[in-house]
Amino acid sequence: MKKINLLTVAVLASTMVGGVVASAANTAPDKLDTNAHVKFVQDTDPGEKPEKPTDPEGGGVIDPGNPGEGGGETPSEKAPLMINFAPNFEFGEVAIKSGDVQVPAISQIKDDKGNDVAHFVQVQDNRGTHKGWNLSLTTSEFAAEDGSKLEDASISLSEVTAFGDSEGVATTEASQTINFPQTSVAVMTAAEKAGEGVWTAKFGKNASLAQDGENKVNSNVKLNLSAKDMTKVSATDYNSTLTWNLAGTPTFAASATPAV
Repeated sequence: MKKINLLTVAVLASTMVGGVVASAANTAPDKLDTNAHVKFVQDTDPGEKPEKPTDPEGGGVIDPGNPGEGGGETPSEKAPLMINFAPNFEFGEVAIKSGDVQVPAISQIKDDKGNDVAHFVQVQDNRGTHKGWNLSLTTSEFAAEDGSKLEDASISLSEVTAFGDSEGVATTEASQTINFPQTSVAVMTAAEKAGEGVWTAKFGKNASLAQDGENKVNSNVKLNLSAKDMTKVSATDYNSTLTWNLAGTPTFAASATPAV
């Protein structure tokens, strides 16, 4: 009986290839089996700068410029699950007047060919775990250095579309309202077995950008100012910090710097 058990173990071991049970090998003089093997692991080298983000609509490479400047921010180092790019929302100068006011965001993102690109946020998932992820947004008070605040202000995001690499789709809400302060609002979500590779939530299309004086503006990203706020504002800059949170990773902040 012991000999039979040992023989069984030996046969099972001989059919294991790379930790997977394989079919019986061909060992005939005119038919011989060999093996090909690969094991995938997460890229955990923190020293490398992430690759520059790309526009999913036009394919152009985006250069965010220096931190705190231009159309958005990129992280200082890469990770298997990361925010690849997050946008700044710049609303420029607004004249103080009576009544409600809506201000479209100025287009600041350009690709490597100089084309204007609609605002977007981009996530990259190279973990190989297929567990999904959640991208959300929180905001601080929209305030000036003198302590005055935009108490009723909000940002409207519309025509939000998800672009991605994999068949498992990440989802977005078609439109959203961001308040100040905002505890948390979902921006883009990938369920289990979805959201692998690079996924982008884009706020409007490149073709929808409109010329307004010297700038192009995005009517799908609007700052909404109430008549009440417009009567209380000071003639100075107001700022809010937008913090884009990717589940399972540290938070990543991008600053919105409109001058009001």
